[in-house]
Amino acid sequence: MWVRSQDKMTLIDAEVFQISVPYTLSEEAAFRVCTYFDNVEYTLGVYKEKEQALKVMFDMQYVLEYYEGQNVFDMPEEGM
Repeated sequence: MWVRSQDKMTLIDAEVFQISVPYTLSEEAAFRVCTYFDNVEYTLGVYKEKEQALKVMFDMQYVLEYYEGQNVFDMPEEGM
């Protein structure tokens, strides 16, 4: 999936996405949506709230499923 970064400086054909969780929850802490290419981490977007980063991930999943025809399995909650 081709993705342009939030700052518009990177356009990358990404296969793996991850939310990097901050080590501390200080005011400067942020949740980063990242991808990896040639063992290098690229930050695609930075969000103050975990919910914002998760929404972006859900939006990317929607594109993968409905526009690119790929299946995405959501792991169930614990105890299901």
